[in-house]
Amino acid sequence: MKTVLCFKITEIPVKAFPGICKSRRGGKPRTRTDENGVGRFKRLLQPFRFRKNVFFCPGTCPKHCLCLPSAPEPLFSDPCVLRRVRLAPLREAPEPLQRRALRCLLREALPQDAALVHIRALQALLENPAPAARADLPGRLTVRRSYDALELVRGTPPVFRPVPLAQTVHFPALGLRAVCTLAEKNEKIQNTPFTFALKYDKMVGRIPIFRPRKTGDMLTLPDGRCVTLKKLFLDRRLPQPVRDRVPVLELDGQVIAVAGFGADPRWTARDGEQAVILRIEKEEM
Repeated sequence: MKTVLCFKITEIPVKAFPGICKSRRGGKPRTRTDENGVGRFKRLLQPFRFRKNVFFCPGTCPKHCLCLPSAPEPLFSDPCVLRRVRLAPLREAPEPLQRRALRCLLREALPQDAALVHIRALQALLENPAPAARADLPGRLTVRRSYDALELVRGTPPVFRPVPLAQTVHFPALGLRAVCTLAEKNEKIQNTPFTFALKYDKMVGRIPIFRPRKTGDMLTLPDGRCVTLKKLFLDRRLPQPVRDRVPVLELDGQVIAVAGFGADPRWTARDGEQAVILRIEKEEM
């Protein structure tokens, strides 16, 4: 688990709970009012002790901390994303701790400390039911929802432009490349979401094109169903900005394969057939 944010318990009561005496840093509270305040703070943290996404580690770290893990990367990452964290821990946190977490999250991306109006805008974003809601902040910084994650984004990703298939095709805007090889008849054929074995007799003398998706694009699945790419992306929960970055292989106006989803079974070769092997992989930096 990669720790994104770490909150020291000795710091939070002073900033998030003004009623707690400042002498709590490294010392014991001196009045019963302060004891009640510290107890109230501990009760607020109690629900997070055994959560999977947010955990309270008493005694296991050099200083007690409350940690937020980073969210997993989507199928096709966006190079403009500065930070990506899980949404559920932030939504379930008490309001004072939530403000503290959001302020620390923005501290790395903004030149100065975030104003209260920005923190409240992000709190409204957390409660927004729209899975693709967003909020614009100073410094060309955008905070957006991406289903179960919260992303800090700055800038616009490079445009993915159509490119014809060749022996090696580079996609600088995507950080990917496509490698095309020829398989002999006795070679074992294996189709995966990122490796396509296409029939040689259908591909010979024709040049397919890699391009972004278009409205109305459809792909035939191995079970024979023909579904739109929009439905495929929604079922896979691909964020809206990522959907235009998925390479689509087209030949004569027909979608024959989609990176990450597979190829049309009418175009895939079987064992014993001569095939064109197309592998899509990450570009080595």
